[in-house]
Amino acid sequence: GDSLTFTATVYGDEYDFSMYYTAKIYQKDAVLQPEFEFAPEIADASEFWPNPPSHSARLVFKFPVKHIDLESPITFVVVAPGGEEIPYAFDLSKLK
Repeated sequence: GDSLTFTATVYGDEYDFSMYYTAKIYQKDAVLQPEFEFAPEIADASEFWPNPPSHSARLVFKFPVKHIDLESPITFVVVAPGGEEIPYAFDLSKLK
């Protein structure tokens, strides 16, 4: 395909918390932004409801492959409101 798609499940206590998340990819010296983002305006009740974290949401991020070296490692980063980065490392050469 022409895009690399990631989904991330995030948890929070407000029904609209997920709208403020974003993501990016770090690869070598590049920082790549998604060409498509989906975050629900209203999150679902989590499996912990009514205890915290009481809501969960599945986020979707698509990145254009034309800017990604598929033979090199990347770090997919979920960026929480306030700027906290949650990194996930992937060695693309080992994924098919």
